[in-house]
Amino acid sequence: MKLTEILIERVVNLLGNDPQKADYVDVVWDMITKSYARIGGIHGKGFSTKEDLINNIPFWKLVRKDNNIVAAAFYRDKLGRKRVAVATNGTDQGKQALASIMAEDFDRAYFEVSDPSLGFMIKQVGVGFAEQYARSFEQAQGITKDELHPVPANDPHVVKYPSLANNFYQRNIGGHMHTKIMLGTAGNKIVVSD
Repeated sequence: MKLTEILIERVVNLLGNDPQKADYVDVVWDMITKSYARIGGIHGKGFSTKEDLINNIPFWKLVRKDNNIVAAAFYRDKLGRKRVAVATNGTDQGKQALASIMAEDFDRAYFEVSDPSLGFMIKQVGVGFAEQYARSFEQAQGITKDELHPVPANDPHVVKYPSLANNFYQRNIGGHMHTKIMLGTAGNKIVVSD
């Protein structure tokens, strides 16, 4: 990485009621909307409106490159730092920045992934690495308060990643059952310093 690249890239952490969230909400809302469009939109709690995003998602991690926000990750404090959504601006820069966030999150946060997000993550770190951080069905049930259900043996996620078969589960999100896998490290709180 060149020194000039370092100078034009910055991670922006927005915690709690940071008023800067209002400055970034339009661009991140557009990124979230586009990133989740191909799976029918985002159905998680805290993502129904821009105001909901500002008020109910306590930690935003944004990556700025060349004066543009290219990637974002959003976290709730639910038995530790839980990454609840990610987005990019669709560029190679955005995908590289998101890959960096995801790699760092294995030790800092826990998260549930599926569909394109799971495929992107596996492409970046490999199945073997993911296996080290994958939570079993029972562990996931102990971490989340949501009701989890086993997945059928022919579930596309199980078929594609058979070594992770015992880690997949289904849960209701926005009235629809979704197959998920939990990875990362639970128990690390979001810390707001003065």
